[in-house]
Amino acid sequence: MKSVTGRALRAVALGLVLVAAGVACNDIGNEGDRAEAVVLVTAVGVAGEGVGDGLNTSVTLSLTVEDRTGSAGSFFNDVVFLTYSVVFSPTAIVPDVSGMVNSGYVSIGGTATLTLDIVASGSEAAGSTVVGTVNVEGRDVNGRPVNFSHPVGVTFIP
Repeated sequence: MKSVTGRALRAVALGLVLVAAGVACNDIGNEGDRAEAVVLVTAVGVAGEGVGDGLNTSVTLSLTVEDRTGSAGSFFNDVVFLTYSVVFSPTAIVPDVSGMVNSGYVSIGGTATLTLDIVASGSEAAGSTVVGTVNVEGRDVNGRPVNFSHPVGVTFIP
């Protein structure tokens, strides 16, 4: 009985050491709800601005997923983008929109291109210019939020 209790205590102690080491290796150990990934938008392209062309107006966002701490290297920090919304100004010209994103996982240091429909065909107002704030929501493998916003200007061509 004595040796079983001693082994159990050693196993518990070893488990505590491993848990402590795991938290210490993670720069966000004290901020477990913050992801280590930060999104940097590197290029923006708009397509389908023609009124009456039958095409949705879309935006293509090229991005890089950066490491905010300098130590994220495991797949637990990989990011997947899930949903987006666009809020336009001035508000009366085109309706706000939201939708799903199909990005797959993006690793820290990796790049991705997201193409999002932001104005439905037939909703364009010829000759008008709007600025939309694109809000993209995602998560890392641990379930921590990785969100970003970026402005996009659109001028509709008659």
